Amino acid sequence: MSANLGGYEKVAAWPDLIAPPGVEVSVHRFTDANFPPRPLAMTSRLQCAIPKWFGFDYAPTADAIIWIDASCVPEPSVVSWFLDHLGHAEIALFAHPERRTIREEYEFITARMARRGETYLRSRYAAEWLDGQFAVIEADGYAGSQLFASTAFIYTPTPRVRALLKEVWFGKTRWHLHDQLWLAYAVARSRVVPNPINLNYLACPVLTYVRNKRRGAA
Repeated sequence: MSANLGGYEKVAAWPDLIAPPGVEVSVHRFTDANFPPRPLAMTSRLQCAIPKWFGFDYAPTADAIIWIDASCVPEPSVVSWFLDHLGHAEIALFAHPERRTIREEYEFITARMARRGETYLRSRYAAEWLDGQFAVIEADGYAGSQLFASTAFIYTPTPRVRALLKEVWFGKTRWHLHDQLWLAYAVARSRVVPNPINLNYLACPVLTYVRNKRRGAA
């Protein structure tokens, strides 16, 4: 499952995915054509988060759902690879490749944004309520929780995983468009024990990163 709305990413072709023995694979790719914009309600970047965090609504009979950001293209064997990393867990997420905790990520973002000439992070975080979001996380005692990268992940849509994913959506709309801090918080607060994928997603053998340049708002 993936989404590319508002022309933020260049549309990249996907290969046919190989179905492991006994597994039926269904691909859902959302575009402006089949997932019409809602300009009165949200930007395309926020709208992409609907299938990302509510994928179970669009694949209601699926036993497992894999999300892949439009910045990546999967290899044909991606389904088997993610299922192996899921194992018997309810969700498997990449550990963040550069920082370990929510606090480290917050401090990194605030320090970078304070630099003169910083444009990339300001284009993504300016005017968002990052400080307010972190204050809630810290007050609740979860600032030291493990940080994850949400570029790609797999989950089984159990009731408590659905509740976790809905919580991520709440954090995005309540405080901050980007889900990095609140995803880690939602995982830590839930009763879901994730399987961390201790591999840099940029070096994942079944994902190719295809974003050629960083852009500001889109």
